[in-house]
Amino acid sequence: DEVMPTCLEFAVSSTLSLYA
Repeated sequence: DEVMPTCLEFAVSSTLSLYA
């Protein structure tokens, strides 16, 4: 991953945390 999280990564991590 990049040093700074991309918008896509943020969206994916947020979605995973919601469905976890």
